[in-house]
Amino acid sequence: TKNPQKLDTYRAKRSADRTTEPFSSSRSPGQRFVVQLHAARARHYDFRLELDGVLKSWAVPKGPSPNPKDKRLAVHVEDHPVEYADFEGKIPKGNYGAGEVIVWDQGIWTPIDDPNTALEKGKLFPVEIVEDVRPYKAAKLMYNAAISPLAAAAGVDNGELLTDRLAKRLFFGLLRENYAILRHARVPLARIGPFHPDSVSRILRTPGLPALMAVFFRSSLRGTYCSMAPDITTGRTEIEAYNGHLIRLAQDFPCPLNRAALALIEKVVNGRLTPRREHLQHLADTLPEGVLS
Repeated sequence: TKNPQKLDTYRAKRSADRTTEPFSSSRSPGQRFVVQLHAARARHYDFRLELDGVLKSWAVPKGPSPNPKDKRLAVHVEDHPVEYADFEGKIPKGNYGAGEVIVWDQGIWTPIDDPNTALEKGKLFPVEIVEDVRPYKAAKLMYNAAISPLAAAAGVDNGELLTDRLAKRLFFGLLRENYAILRHARVPLARIGPFHPDSVSRILRTPGLPALMAVFFRSSLRGTYCSMAPDITTGRTEIEAYNGHLIRLAQDFPCPLNRAALALIEKVVNGRLTPRREHLQHLADTLPEGVLS
């Protein structure tokens, strides 16, 4: 890690020979967040944000709420190694924080302002009030319906979608098709992340630019997984809410990639197939000629 001293408190509370928790950070820097459910002496959730080479961490006794008006106490605790974002397992009795730990949620976060300044002021999580949340949900759907079926079917992390040649072509193709469907249906879109969907569409239409952008973004996506990944082996996924919804929204508008993605996930789930990269090749082979060109 760039800031080894930031982990002194973390390491002082733990013994490397008595717990399987990570003790160092060697991952490439990114902007990951993770929520972990920790069944310690007092069951609670831990919220962690990657910042300056470590995971800034808060213990949340009551956990998240579906009601945005609810307030939750978050106690700032010691920084953790970035590798802790992937930690799941049992911390043995007699050790600090003894109990089971599971990853409850994870992803990528984007700061609105300078995060270090906001952290010093105690305002790291400013809330932006919008008149209508639906354009933001539609933009999220555009991304989720491109990431989830590919990453879940292939059994890879999100960063692999910007590394593997075939996965990248399918990912960019789905993004283009999802945007076209939403615009055809006159669904308003809002900016989520660094670019507005209109800008993403222009990037995808510019020769060479998508591959260049992928180089900059893939490191921050390594080690992150779509929410569909753990569900694909259970028989219950979000495919109908993602690609199924876009297909219904499209009506007569061409959407071969979404139809192929939906069919693939249904095949993997119904056949109880193991997620693997070969499924992406099968998806590509079922597409009409010229769809990915």
